[in-house]
Amino acid sequence: MPIVILLFVLFLTSCSFITSSDDMLLPKQLKSTVTDHEQLSVSLIREGLYDYGRSRFTQSQQFFQKAALIRPEAKSIRFNLAVALEAGDKFEESLEVFLGLIEADPLNLSYIEGAARSYYRLRQYESAEEYFARALLIAESAQDARSVARNARSISVLKFSLGLESQALCYSELAFTRFTKNEELYRHIQLLSALHQYDQAISLLTKYEKQRGLIEDPVFMPWYALLFFEKGDFLSSARIASDYLKRYAASREENLMKALLFLSRSNLNKIVEEEEFNSLLAEMEDQWMELRSSLRKNESMIYWPQSFLEQLARL
Repeated sequence: MPIVILLFVLFLTSCSFITSSDDMLLPKQLKSTVTDHEQLSVSLIREGLYDYGRSRFTQSQQFFQKAALIRPEAKSIRFNLAVALEAGDKFEESLEVFLGLIEADPLNLSYIEGAARSYYRLRQYESAEEYFARALLIAESAQDARSVARNARSISVLKFSLGLESQALCYSELAFTRFTKNEELYRHIQLLSALHQYDQAISLLTKYEKQRGLIEDPVFMPWYALLFFEKGDFLSSARIASDYLKRYAASREENLMKALLFLSRSNLNKIVEEEEFNSLLAEMEDQWMELRSSLRKNESMIYWPQSFLEQLARL
């Protein structure tokens, strides 16, 4: 069973930010010269920001709507309203506000991406792709590598959700080659894994491990071990997991790697009897017992791939 990935949440909801820019909040030294209505708008905005920060999106929307009535020229207030509407799953309303902002500022990436996300959540995929592609072109012309990667990744997610796997891979590759931070590489690895292209994923990790020194990145080894496990190379998975646990004690991925070690050991015991394997397994015996105890207590089982959970249930 392929590794379950939740790409949409990772990529399409991570680029909305409430703003408190200067055109929205009035400087304190001007309070004596502004009207009561303007001071009221400042109070409403602050209340909206406060509620948004506490995930009270309905209340936040109401405050921003009132502020927008007082200061309709303030684009940042309308943007905050659109983001609050989007966060509250009111996608038709958020789309309407984002499109109005685009009319006033057609090259603003935040507005265009907001419209694209709203279209996506409304399942209007052609329009979503159109707006993500528009944002991608603007980012390309500005040589903004991070924004290029973000929008290429979003199109990749969209294509994947529609079953267009080759196109999803093309946009994913664009994302990780244009923005060279390891996070995009790992997202591409996730996609390859979801498509059962384990050898390509392992080859890519091996290539970039040498170029970028990924062995020092705590995220690298778990992915390496997962890929070997998924393709059935349980010895390699066990060795990587064991090495990881020696390098990174009490890490965020500790239980995941212990699960890999335990399940790899279980699979090896069923099919392998050579002395080399028996020696390796004996070295890991203490770690298996620790994992058994941890599993019984259900500690830190935040997310393990479904294939792991199914095997654990049978042990």
